[in-house]
Amino acid sequence: MSQIQRIKESHILKNNLLMPVVIQALTEDDFINKRVLEADIEEKKLYSSSILEELSLYGTEKIFLLIKGVEALAIDDQDKFIPLLKDRRLGGKKLQDNIQIVLLVKGNKTISPRLLKFCLG
Repeated sequence: MSQIQRIKESHILKNNLLMPVVIQALTEDDFINKRVLEADIEEKKLYSSSILEELSLYGTEKIFLLIKGVEALAIDDQDKFIPLLKDRRLGGKKLQDNIQIVLLVKGNKTISPRLLKFCLG
């Protein structure tokens, strides 16, 4: 991806703290304080309180919750992330305001339009 796209995505991340963001140009290595959630996770696990412990989503510093591989899922399977993106709920609990949700994708042509309506980028 171009440097211009990387700069644009960095600005979107910096200026929109609570809205989920779809990122194509930046990579996992561009995020310092990150937690990675693989998109192929079982849907029931998204509602389990153990997911919060596994991801260590606690603290006061900014945390990037990176969701990787959404574009590889079938369109209907991507809908399991709608409650997380829409309500900022994971493991049955509301996420803290210092957590920013980021969808790392290789192209957004295969992402569900239902999912995209809750994201920037």
